[in-house]
Amino acid sequence: DKIKAVHVVSKSDLNEMNQYLGVPLDVMSIIPHGVDHNLFVAPNNKKEVQEYVWKDFRLEKNNYFIHVSETNWARKNILRLLDAFIEAKKSGLTQNLILVGKVHPVIFKKARKIPSVKMLGWVSEKHLVQLIQGSDGLILPSIHEGFGLPLVEAMACGVTCITSNIHAPPEVVGDSGILVDPYSVTEISDAMIKLGKDEKLR
Repeated sequence: DKIKAVHVVSKSDLNEMNQYLGVPLDVMSIIPHGVDHNLFVAPNNKKEVQEYVWKDFRLEKNNYFIHVSETNWARKNILRLLDAFIEAKKSGLTQNLILVGKVHPVIFKKARKIPSVKMLGWVSEKHLVQLIQGSDGLILPSIHEGFGLPLVEAMACGVTCITSNIHAPPEVVGDSGILVDPYSVTEISDAMIKLGKDEKLR
């Protein structure tokens, strides 16, 4: 009751803070997250960036999607993401999937059995920018996001996003991404196939 102002980062956050915590609407202001536009930029030469990535991380020379994650694998929806990737590969998807960030043992156990999935763990900011710049798309099908900073980082790098159609991501990506039902493995898989095959869409 003593707080005069509350900063939230999305309209979704504002509505949920009001609905579930009773924070009055008139004390909340939406100020979205931003990124360093001197760092997160579209590459001058995407192929050159990919060569750096493949060399630095000793990866096979193959195009890829990227997922920037954390140990909260349930909220980040990684099991469905992996299932969707498996289905997409069966339907002819050529891209690999790179997981960046700390991986929970549950995810590690499943992901290591999928040959086209590469887990890189924590990476430097420089490498994160290069990994995003060199990707064919960023995939963030979270069950819940209060904002989704990787979406803005990807868009600043000129990379298309596949993300959830609920909570904050639709606000963040606008018409610059593909929105999917995060509970539908089929929708996530179909979006991967669509983005993987359509160079103009990428």
